[in-house]
Amino acid sequence: MSIEGLRDLAIIVVAFVGSVVLIVRAVVYVLLYRRITSVLGHLSEACRNLEEISSLIKDEIAKPLIQVACLIQGVRQGIELVKQFMQTREEGGKQ
Repeated sequence: MSIEGLRDLAIIVVAFVGSVVLIVRAVVYVLLYRRITSVLGHLSEACRNLEEISSLIKDEIAKPLIQVACLIQGVRQGIELVKQFMQTREEGGKQ
């Protein structure tokens, strides 16, 4: 085999191997793309579920707790007002 024949054979082998590598990479990329889109879909669904859970917690737990806290604060302020009224009344009676 002459040098030209070896050169042509090397070119053919390199082109064939390069083509196989490109095809394998394309298949791997397509498989990765499918898996990533699937994972992203599940992640998006999980985010929607978390959003629903957080709004449920806000509506069902936080709002009633805030109302109870406001009620307790109002009662406490009322007691403080009665205490102040009684103290000023006692001070007024002593003078």
